[in-house]
Amino acid sequence: MKADLHCHTVLSDGAMRVDQIIPYAKRIGLDYIAISDHESTHSIPEAVRLGKELGVHAIPAVEANAWHEETQTNVHILCYYPMLSQNLISH
Repeated sequence: MKADLHCHTVLSDGAMRVDQIIPYAKRIGLDYIAISDHESTHSIPEAVRLGKELGVHAIPAVEANAWHEETQTNVHILCYYPMLSQNLISH
C-alpha cells in the first residue's frame, strides 16, 4: 500500500489542481492520497469523486493553523476526515 497523506493543491501552496493531482497519484501508483489544503476543504468533493473514478482512495483532510501560546509560534495540524457541512463545502 502506497500513500501520500500530506499534499496541497493550488488552493494552498501546491503546484497542481485537484483534477491533476488525482490522475498523477494513479500514475505513480498511490493507493491513498490526502489533499490537505491550508484552511480549505473546497477540493474534498472533487478529490473523492475523481478518486472513485480512478481507483485512488482520496482521504478527506485539511491543514489547520493554530497558535501555540507557550512557544509563541504558529503550528499546523493535519486533520483527517473533518466533519463537513454542505455550507462549508460550497464556499
